Parts: sequence; C-alpha cells; structure tokens
Amino acid sequence: MKQSLSRCNHLATINRPTTKKKSAKRCIVEVIVPHTIDSTLIVLPMISSLTQQTSERWITWVTHRTPNKQYLLNNGAKLDKLRIVHVTKYSDVRWITCQALVQNNSHTVVAEQDDWSDGDINLLESAGIKGNTQGIAITTSEG
Repeated sequence: MKQSLSRCNHLATINRPTTKKKSAKRCIVEVIVPHTIDSTLIVLPMISSLTQQTSERWITWVTHRTPNKQYLLNNGAKLDKLRIVHVTKYSDVRWITCQALVQNNSHTVVAEQDDWSDGDINLLESAGIKGNTQGIAITTSEG
C-alpha cells in the first residue's frame, strides 16, 4: 500500500477563487486526483486519520463507493466517529454535501464527485461557513 501511495506525490490541492472577501474564512479544500490513480488510495487513509483527530463531531463521508470497512479498521479509523452517506445518483452529491456542511454536526465533510464546478465550490463554502464545518471536495482530473 505504501508503494501505491508514493506514486501519488503529484496530486494537486487547489483553492479556487471565490466572490468572498480575502478576509473570509476558507473552509473547503479541493483535492484533485489524476484519473490514472484510484482515489481510494487517498480517501481511505484521509478518512482514517480524520476520525482519529476529532472527538465531539462526526467525520461525514459522502460517497458513491462501498466503503472498505476492514481497511478503515486496519488503519485505525474510529468507526463510531464516521458517518457514511451513500449516494446512488451523482446529482444528489452536491445537495447532500451542502446539507451535511450546514448542519453543524460534522467536524469535516469529505465528498467525492467527478467534477466540482466553481459554483459548486462556492455553494460548499457558503454552507461550510454557515455550519462552521470544514469540507474536502475530491475530484478526478482528466489530464
């Protein structure tokens, strides 16, 4: 597994410009995973680590995948701190992610979608600020 992760050193994290003032709190990070890499190599260790860092609020994972429970357990994930929202339609990802961010019962919301538009990121930012919740938007790049 470590060898697989070492191939991922060219992953990019970007912050998209928003219409908010520079002093506004940023709460959404977009992680772009090259399409040649299985994003679970990034997401599962991230989820495991996040569940170990929080004690009062959930880590919410919005995903179309079936989670690998054994992998999460083997990597120290605290499953009692993880809330998985399984979506079957990509069209639901944005709405569900916004709802999870605004509810103020998650420390961090991790959401996967093939592509997040600038408008999507702005909506997530607004919801995260309102709910005092951090978000990680994961997408796959074409290039």
